[in-house]
Amino acid sequence: MHETTWLKWGTLALAGAAALLLVVVAFNTSDDLEGRTWVAEEIAIDGSLTPLVANTVVTATFEDGSVSGIASCNNYFGAYEVDGEAIAFGPLGTTLMACIPEILAQEQSYLLALDSADRFTVDGSTMTLYAGDTALVTYAEVEVD
Repeated sequence: MHETTWLKWGTLALAGAAALLLVVVAFNTSDDLEGRTWVAEEIAIDGSLTPLVANTVVTATFEDGSVSGIASCNNYFGAYEVDGEAIAFGPLGTTLMACIPEILAQEQSYLLALDSADRFTVDGSTMTLYAGDTALVTYAEVEVD
């Protein structure tokens, strides 16, 4: 075997090992969510990730198979299940406070995103919910005292 050919195959083998490592690292479990609180940074509205309305907060806290948080105006709570990267929420309940239309629209988009989500990824302190390949919500982890 020529030295040049060996180098090509060696590079290919190294690239294949790196790709395999990425697949293993990218796999998530419920352990990536349990006991953590996340603050939404963007929510899909009309198919595009959009920053939150000014001066609003959207959160998600995962504890013992339950999720709860602030949906913009109202609090929400309910169950969630994880199987690998698959995730399902519900049924979810909310409080019923009145909101201005812009904040209510954001809240409805967020709750719809939770209802539509079928998988998630966690990359360090960032979590993203997806429906298929479409990102629905991006979150940043926050420390809670």
